Amino acid sequence: MAHSQVAESASADADDDTRHLDEEADRDELRQRHYGLLQELRVVLPGVQVLLAFLLTVPFAARFTELDDAGRRAFEIALTSSMLSVVFLLGPSLRA
Repeated sequence: MAHSQVAESASADADDDTRHLDEEADRDELRQRHYGLLQELRVVLPGVQVLLAFLLTVPFAARFTELDDAGRRAFEIALTSSMLSVVFLLGPSLRA
């Protein structure tokens, strides 16, 4: 029974916290945070796209054929992770 009393007390504390919230101010704060996050993403995205462009040119280098299997695997991992980062960074800014 002590466990249920603790749960009820925690629930009552959570309700007290929500009574002090101002919906309009909280919405404005969330909008500002969302806008700031989108601005940061828009700053980071060109750098990631340039990195991806450089990675796409690597196979055309003369010495790329000399890479061993481990080197090629490392390149594939770098290229794949760079492409995924572009996709994930573009996602939020396309919705806005």
